Amino acid sequence: MESGSPPPWLSAARPGPLSRELTLSGPRVTLGALLAATCGLWVAAYATHLLLQSTAVLTVFILVFMVSLMAYLHVVKVEHECVLLIAATGVQLTRHYASGRQQATFIEMARVKDIVINEVIHAQQVLYHMSILLKDPASPERISGIIPVFAKFKPRLDCLVEVYRTCQEVLRMSASDSAVFSGGGVGGGAGIRD
Repeated sequence: MESGSPPPWLSAARPGPLSRELTLSGPRVTLGALLAATCGLWVAAYATHLLLQSTAVLTVFILVFMVSLMAYLHVVKVEHECVLLIAATGVQLTRHYASGRQQATFIEMARVKDIVINEVIHAQQVLYHMSILLKDPASPERISGIIPVFAKFKPRLDCLVEVYRTCQEVLRMSASDSAVFSGGGVGGGAGIRD
Protein backbone atom coordinates (compact mmCIF):
# COMPACT_ATOMS: atom_id res chain seq x y z
CA MET A 1 0.00 0.00 0.00
CA GLU A 2 1.30 3.44 -0.80
CA SER A 3 2.21 5.89 1.94
CA GLY A 4 -0.59 8.24 2.96
CA SER A 5 -3.32 6.29 1.20
CA PRO A 6 -6.38 4.99 3.05
CA PRO A 7 -6.24 1.37 4.26
CA PRO A 8 -7.59 -1.29 1.96
CA TRP A 9 -11.04 -2.61 2.72
CA LEU A 10 -12.34 -6.14 2.73
CA SER A 11 -15.36 -7.60 1.01
CA ALA A 12 -16.48 -11.21 1.20
CA ALA A 13 -18.70 -13.31 -1.04
CA ARG A 14 -20.02 -16.87 -1.06
CA PRO A 15 -20.06 -17.97 -4.72
CA GLY A 16 -21.21 -21.43 -3.66
CA PRO A 17 -21.81 -23.60 -0.59
CA LEU A 18 -18.21 -24.85 -0.52
CA SER A 19 -16.42 -21.69 -1.62
CA ARG A 20 -15.54 -18.25 -0.28
CA GLU A 21 -14.12 -15.22 -2.08
CA LEU A 22 -12.33 -12.49 -0.15
CA THR A 23 -11.28 -9.24 -1.82
CA LEU A 24 -9.04 -6.49 -0.46
CA SER A 25 -9.37 -3.23 -2.35
CA GLY A 26 -7.11 -0.23 -2.22
CA PRO A 27 -7.54 3.31 -3.47
CA ARG A 28 -8.36 3.56 -7.16
CA VAL A 29 -6.55 5.77 -9.62
CA THR A 30 -8.75 8.82 -10.13
CA LEU A 31 -9.08 10.95 -13.20
CA GLY A 32 -8.19 14.02 -11.10
CA ALA A 33 -4.86 12.49 -10.02
CA LEU A 34 -3.98 11.55 -13.61
CA LEU A 35 -4.98 15.01 -14.83
CA ALA A 36 -2.88 16.72 -12.13
CA ALA A 37 0.18 14.60 -12.98
CA THR A 38 -0.26 15.26 -16.70
CA CYS A 39 -0.66 19.02 -16.20
CA GLY A 40 2.38 19.14 -13.91
CA LEU A 41 4.48 17.35 -16.52
CA TRP A 42 3.28 19.62 -19.32
CA VAL A 43 4.18 22.74 -17.32
CA ALA A 44 7.64 21.35 -16.52
CA ALA A 45 8.18 20.22 -20.12
CA TYR A 46 7.05 23.55 -21.57
CA ALA A 47 9.22 25.54 -19.13
CA THR A 48 12.23 23.41 -20.08
CA HIS A 49 11.38 23.86 -23.75
CA LEU A 50 11.26 27.66 -23.32
CA LEU A 51 14.62 27.70 -21.52
CA LEU A 52 16.46 25.37 -23.91
CA GLN A 53 14.55 26.16 -27.11
CA SER A 54 14.63 22.48 -28.05
CA THR A 55 11.68 20.41 -29.23
CA ALA A 56 13.69 17.24 -28.61
CA VAL A 57 13.53 17.89 -24.85
CA LEU A 58 9.77 18.34 -25.05
CA THR A 59 9.43 15.09 -26.99
CA VAL A 60 11.59 13.19 -24.49
CA PHE A 61 9.55 14.54 -21.56
CA ILE A 62 6.31 13.39 -23.18
CA LEU A 63 7.63 9.95 -24.13
CA VAL A 64 9.14 9.30 -20.68
CA PHE A 65 5.90 10.36 -19.00
CA MET A 66 3.72 8.18 -21.20
CA VAL A 67 5.93 5.09 -20.76
CA SER A 68 6.18 5.67 -17.00
CA LEU A 69 2.42 6.11 -16.68
CA MET A 70 1.70 2.93 -18.63
CA ALA A 71 4.26 0.96 -16.59
CA TYR A 72 2.80 2.29 -13.33
CA LEU A 73 -0.77 1.38 -14.26
CA HIS A 74 0.16 -2.00 -15.77
CA VAL A 75 2.79 -3.29 -13.34
CA VAL A 76 2.76 -1.33 -10.06
CA LYS A 77 -0.71 -0.02 -9.19
CA VAL A 78 -2.85 -2.83 -7.78
CA GLU A 79 -6.53 -1.97 -7.31
CA HIS A 80 -7.57 -5.14 -5.54
CA GLU A 81 -6.45 -8.64 -4.64
CA CYS A 82 -8.80 -11.63 -4.37
CA VAL A 83 -8.52 -14.97 -2.65
CA LEU A 84 -10.97 -17.61 -3.88
CA LEU A 85 -11.08 -20.75 -1.72
CA ILE A 86 -12.93 -23.81 -2.98
CA ALA A 87 -13.09 -26.75 -0.57
CA ALA A 88 -11.38 -29.92 -1.85
CA THR A 89 -10.27 -28.07 -5.01
CA GLY A 90 -7.84 -25.26 -4.22
CA VAL A 91 -7.00 -21.63 -3.63
CA GLN A 92 -6.80 -19.00 -6.38
CA LEU A 93 -4.96 -15.74 -5.72
CA THR A 94 -5.81 -12.98 -8.21
CA ARG A 95 -4.29 -9.51 -8.46
CA HIS A 96 -6.15 -6.83 -10.48
CA TYR A 97 -4.05 -3.92 -11.77
CA ALA A 98 -5.27 -0.42 -12.62
CA SER A 99 -4.76 -1.05 -16.35
CA GLY A 100 -7.21 -3.96 -16.26
CA ARG A 101 -4.52 -6.65 -16.31
CA GLN A 102 -5.06 -9.63 -14.02
CA GLN A 103 -2.50 -12.02 -12.60
CA ALA A 104 -3.79 -15.30 -11.13
CA THR A 105 -2.11 -18.17 -9.28
CA PHE A 106 -3.88 -21.44 -8.49
CA ILE A 107 -2.77 -23.77 -5.71
CA GLU A 108 -4.30 -27.24 -5.45
CA MET A 109 -5.80 -27.97 -2.03
CA ALA A 110 -3.69 -31.15 -1.82
CA ARG A 111 -0.59 -28.91 -1.76
CA VAL A 112 -1.90 -26.60 1.00
CA LYS A 113 -0.61 -27.51 4.45
CA ASP A 114 -2.06 -24.50 6.27
CA ILE A 115 -2.84 -20.79 6.03
CA VAL A 116 -1.22 -18.68 8.75
CA ILE A 117 -0.77 -15.10 9.92
CA ASN A 118 2.89 -14.14 10.42
CA GLU A 119 4.37 -11.27 12.42
CA VAL A 120 7.16 -9.27 10.86
CA ILE A 121 9.16 -6.65 12.72
CA HIS A 122 10.31 -3.91 10.38
CA ALA A 123 11.77 -0.54 11.40
CA GLN A 124 10.43 -0.67 14.96
CA GLN A 125 6.98 -1.60 13.69
CA VAL A 126 5.10 -4.89 13.89
CA LEU A 127 3.44 -5.83 10.60
CA TYR A 128 1.21 -8.81 9.96
CA HIS A 129 0.84 -10.76 6.75
CA MET A 130 -0.92 -13.91 5.68
CA SER A 131 0.82 -16.83 3.99
CA ILE A 132 -0.09 -20.18 2.51
CA LEU A 133 2.21 -22.97 3.66
CA LEU A 134 2.81 -25.62 0.99
CA LYS A 135 3.31 -29.32 1.76
CA ASP A 136 6.53 -31.00 0.76
CA PRO A 137 5.53 -33.80 -1.67
CA ALA A 138 8.24 -36.10 -0.31
CA SER A 139 7.35 -35.51 3.34
CA PRO A 140 3.84 -34.08 4.01
CA GLU A 141 4.72 -32.96 7.56
CA ARG A 142 7.39 -30.62 6.18
CA ILE A 143 6.88 -27.26 4.46
CA SER A 144 8.19 -26.90 0.90
CA GLY A 145 7.26 -23.27 0.31
CA ILE A 146 5.46 -20.17 1.47
CA ILE A 147 3.18 -18.07 -0.75
CA PRO A 148 2.17 -14.63 0.55
CA VAL A 149 -1.49 -13.64 0.39
CA PHE A 150 -2.35 -9.96 -0.23
CA ALA A 151 1.30 -9.24 -1.03
CA LYS A 152 0.74 -5.72 -2.37
CA PHE A 153 -1.42 -4.53 0.54
CA LYS A 154 -0.58 -4.43 4.22
CA PRO A 155 -3.97 -5.04 5.85
CA ARG A 156 -4.44 -4.55 9.57
CA LEU A 157 -4.53 -7.50 11.94
CA ASP A 158 -8.30 -7.34 12.47
CA CYS A 159 -8.82 -7.65 8.70
CA LEU A 160 -6.38 -10.57 8.49
CA VAL A 161 -8.09 -12.35 11.40
CA GLU A 162 -11.41 -12.21 9.56
CA VAL A 163 -9.77 -13.58 6.39
CA TYR A 164 -7.97 -16.23 8.46
CA ARG A 165 -11.22 -17.46 10.03
CA THR A 166 -12.84 -17.78 6.61
CA CYS A 167 -9.82 -19.62 5.21
CA GLN A 168 -9.79 -22.05 8.14
CA GLU A 169 -13.51 -22.69 7.65
CA VAL A 170 -12.87 -23.71 4.03
CA LEU A 171 -9.84 -25.80 5.01
CA ARG A 172 -12.00 -27.65 7.58
CA MET A 173 -14.66 -28.25 4.89
CA SER A 174 -11.94 -29.53 2.58
CA ALA A 175 -10.56 -31.87 5.26
CA SER A 176 -14.03 -33.26 6.04
CA ASP A 177 -14.77 -33.75 2.33
CA SER A 178 -11.51 -35.62 1.78
CA ALA A 179 -12.25 -37.85 4.81
CA VAL A 180 -15.74 -38.67 3.46
CA PHE A 181 -14.57 -39.32 -0.10
CA SER A 182 -11.60 -41.45 1.00
CA GLY A 183 -13.84 -43.85 2.90
CA GLY A 184 -13.40 -42.42 6.38
CA GLY A 185 -16.86 -40.89 6.54
CA VAL A 186 -20.25 -42.16 7.60
CA GLY A 187 -21.36 -45.25 5.73
CA GLY A 188 -18.11 -47.23 5.78
CA GLY A 189 -16.54 -46.20 2.52
CA ALA A 190 -19.26 -45.47 0.01
CA GLY A 191 -17.83 -41.96 -0.29
CA ILE A 192 -21.23 -40.35 -0.89
CA ARG A 193 -22.89 -37.96 1.53
CA ASP A 194 -26.60 -37.36 1.82
